[in-house]
Amino acid sequence: MEDNQNSKESPSDIEDSAAVSASTDNSSDVAAASDKEGATSSSESAAPSHSEPPKNENAAEEVAEGTVLVVDDSAPNRRIVRSVLEKINVPVLECEDGLEAKKKFNKFQKKFVAIISDINMPGLDGVSLLEEVRKTLPEMPFFLITGEPYAGQIVRAKELKVNGIIVKPLKSDSVLEKLAMVFPHIRMKRRLG
Repeated sequence: MEDNQNSKESPSDIEDSAAVSASTDNSSDVAAASDKEGATSSSESAAPSHSEPPKNENAAEEVAEGTVLVVDDSAPNRRIVRSVLEKINVPVLECEDGLEAKKKFNKFQKKFVAIISDINMPGLDGVSLLEEVRKTLPEMPFFLITGEPYAGQIVRAKELKVNGIIVKPLKSDSVLEKLAMVFPHIRMKRRLG
């Protein structure tokens, strides 16, 4: 009877191993980027990329007071920002796009102390996310990340009172410098660190 069960499970097992193999190939790229930036441990980067949304969902249920919402469709950029913030003991919630971030913001807005978002993302871009946030919490510190500062987007962001623009490639000092404009305690931590 066990032989029958094994033969019935074989196609499923093959599909599962193919999925694991494919996700391992993707995670090696993430691990390489992670090792380069030193932002995550190898055990974190070995997780398949398709398992990240459930982790974000679970983490969202436990959003700490004083969290910074980090929004970028680039995992390496999110990792850089997370690494910088964790070094100064600031909790982080990551989102892969503006639509996901809008949902998290609407659900946990009282927990966030700032938002750092890429400008160009699929779905809801960073300037549109800024506009949505300003409708609810006009004083929420909001920073935009961009590699190509298009005049129209920057003008619109300034009209919406963006707190700062962080230019790519991302560097720890530039992220901290922009955040320190809004959070004086970060200046102190930078001096002490």
